[in-house]
Amino acid sequence: MTQSKKAANWKRLVNYIIDIVGYLIINLVLGLLIGTIVAITGNIDFLESDAFDALSSLLALVVLFFYYFFFELLFQATPGKLITRRDQNLNNKKDTT
Repeated sequence: MTQSKKAANWKRLVNYIIDIVGYLIINLVLGLLIGTIVAITGNIDFLESDAFDALSSLLALVVLFFYYFFFELLFQATPGKLITRRDQNLNNKKDTT
């Protein structure tokens, strides 16, 4: 494996970690919002129900889908790629060949 391929693999890992952190932050905010709403309404027992478990799992999958969908649709890159400028580097390589 050449040095540039190793660097590209590390950059992919960094992109992935940044994207996972972004996804987890969104889930954290949504969890706090849902927890606040449940606390205000006084329906604390809902948090211990099977329905809440199913709803939270479904919500996590929906957030994951829309996280990638939203960023790829608007920016053609995820935040990890935007931060590490991965796509810009790929475009520069295409221009020089």
